[in-house]
Amino acid sequence: MVETGPLLARLLECRGLGVGVVAERADVREGRLVGLLGGDAVCDEELLRRLAPALGLHASDVFAIVGAELPADLAPRAAIAQARVAPLLHSTARMKAESRGRVMEAARAMPLDRFEPALARRLFAVSRPGPRAVVVRLLENRNLRYAAAAKALYVLTLGHVYVSGATIPAMGAENGGPKPEIVAASAAAIGLPVRELAALAGVALPETPIPLHPAASELAQLVWEARRLSPDQLDELGGLADSLYRAEGAGSCE
Repeated sequence: MVETGPLLARLLECRGLGVGVVAERADVREGRLVGLLGGDAVCDEELLRRLAPALGLHASDVFAIVGAELPADLAPRAAIAQARVAPLLHSTARMKAESRGRVMEAARAMPLDRFEPALARRLFAVSRPGPRAVVVRLLENRNLRYAAAAKALYVLTLGHVYVSGATIPAMGAENGGPKPEIVAASAAAIGLPVRELAALAGVALPETPIPLHPAASELAQLVWEARRLSPDQLDELGGLADSLYRAEGAGSCE
């Protein structure tokens, strides 16, 4: 059980959702939700899970938003898998739409391998609680940490957002926080509207929109699918992506 703050209240306000509407969707007492949103209640796992479909969010993202400990069944694969995500994303981003679709289909068809939730207990341990770290927590929930996250932002913004791996955890510092352009890039990787992630993080929107890959939404879905795969499965998926990309290049030379 964890004490939660008003970050979910920011999300509801950004979406123009009333407490009563969300409580009805989640099938919970309105008073129970009011206590959670006000930050003066102790929230249990069952309430957070109920809120996920009511808000159209992944259950693990609700835990990430409030800074709660992630249950083992909602955690991404062990940290060793994260090194495979960025190369997979890079290969797939260069493909034509048909080949990207084949990679996505293959990812979705892969069975859930033996689960080793090694990351579950310490997933958010390095992230400070509160709004400034919410972007970090949501990225980590996709197995995007440090260099992996930085590379993903680079790919999804067509190279317009280029940061070091050390910049990612620094976004959660009390005296720092994410810059608007990094929030915009992170929103693409997370699959949330920019204005919603900016509202959660308590930062302004970028003065000018950040250019994104034309298939950014599809690539974000691939990142989400990849979080549940084992290192061996990601190697297999990466091999498929590489072969499809090479085949496209060979075909263009014929």
